[in-house]
Amino acid sequence: MKPVSDLSSADHRILLRLDEAPGECMGQQRLADAMLWSKSRLSHQLKRMAARGLIERATAADGRGVEVFLTEAGKQVVREVEIVHANAVRRHLFEVATENELNALMQLAERLAYGLDTNER
Repeated sequence: MKPVSDLSSADHRILLRLDEAPGECMGQQRLADAMLWSKSRLSHQLKRMAARGLIERATAADGRGVEVFLTEAGKQVVREVEIVHANAVRRHLFEVATENELNALMQLAERLAYGLDTNER
């Protein structure tokens, strides 16, 4: 298995999608659609990830299609990435921004989250 520092952007995006999915599982076609990738591109990426033990693939219960599962090793990598990410955000944002800057950032994030137009305030 690759250490977190060697995790590709594609690996990371797939692991996060699976981690957020119900049962940490998604149909391969649904995952390809969510990633905006071709089925072929995703299949090649998943083959590499399965070889490293990050995911597993299995025939869907209805016999149509393939389901992609996050393995225990994949879950561990997601947890490690979360720690690295949280530390980076703290170091590069919260430790350098002023209280006023953080408040402004929060206000902007709230507006973006609710889809408000800048003229609606």
